[in-house]
Amino acid sequence: NSELPVTLVFETQGLSARTLKKLDYIYLKRFTNLADSEAQNFLLSAAGNDAQLAEQLRREMIDTRGNLKTLWAGKDYIDVRSPALSVAYHSFRGIKLSFPETGIMLDRGNIAILPNERLSWNALLFAVTASEAEALARSGSKPTANMQNEILFLAAWLRSLGATSVTSASELYIRHAGNVTGVVEPLTGAQMLLGGVPANEALGTFSYYFDIRGGIEGINEKASSLGWFESMVFKKPTFNIGIRHALIKNVPNLAVVSPCSGFEGLACSAGRIVEFNVAVGQGVGIAAINALLNKENLADVSNREVRQVLAQTGQLPRIFGVANNADGILLAQFENLVTSDAVA
Repeated sequence: NSELPVTLVFETQGLSARTLKKLDYIYLKRFTNLADSEAQNFLLSAAGNDAQLAEQLRREMIDTRGNLKTLWAGKDYIDVRSPALSVAYHSFRGIKLSFPETGIMLDRGNIAILPNERLSWNALLFAVTASEAEALARSGSKPTANMQNEILFLAAWLRSLGATSVTSASELYIRHAGNVTGVVEPLTGAQMLLGGVPANEALGTFSYYFDIRGGIEGINEKASSLGWFESMVFKKPTFNIGIRHALIKNVPNLAVVSPCSGFEGLACSAGRIVEFNVAVGQGVGIAAINALLNKENLADVSNREVRQVLAQTGQLPRIFGVANNADGILLAQFENLVTSDAVA
């Protein structure tokens, strides 16, 4: 019943990228300065008086060269690299910066820079179970009263930093809410790590982390109970993509192109990304035309048929999937172990 968290996106006005960068730098300098007793108390408060967590958060504010992890601001985006802003908010809020324990977190945000000193924040996470995520998705993706209440606290904090208004989105960003079953060729996390579909079938290549924000509750305990003592941290897969994981075997003219396509194991965490699904959607569109022209079912169209069209029209992108055999084999062993245990 584990699921990826949902986000309530919000927009601020009156807080410029330059101001936010300055604030982030001030927080970083103070939180990493052990002689600043006031800042260290704020940090300890955000850590729920857990000295080990406070130290961990402090380490995450400095890169491998010993430099502060200041945020990066481009023309239209801000990439928050450290937990400094998160620490400041959680200290203000009085909620421990530990997502598994509290189910609420101001994460290191992805922030879009909009005109007139407007910033759109993808940062406020809420824990949900799989059944809760599905229920939210089926009921219009509306934020709960608890989520709307959290925005009130967040707005008060942001106004103290200079924001003139804080507006939350009317719908939640639901990363994932389950997967369809019975697809022609399911796509697993291990297959992604092993390079994805063969290069001579590939329609493109995609790369993204296994982004399990907030963690998967109980996964380490589950692994240990099955005799698994390897690391559960895997490198970012760079894999070749096709369409067969989106085609439904028993409904032969239906394709499901979305975060709920035929992903298994850790695959949903990378497969949920829009850019990936846009590429798959293009392939399905070509496959649908082929199926109509050849009077066959969509489920019977191969990746190679679609690839041939892309190649003939000069639309085939560069294929550069990377086979990470060590991690791929490890994840395959774990996925098989968990699947076998579930069946048993």
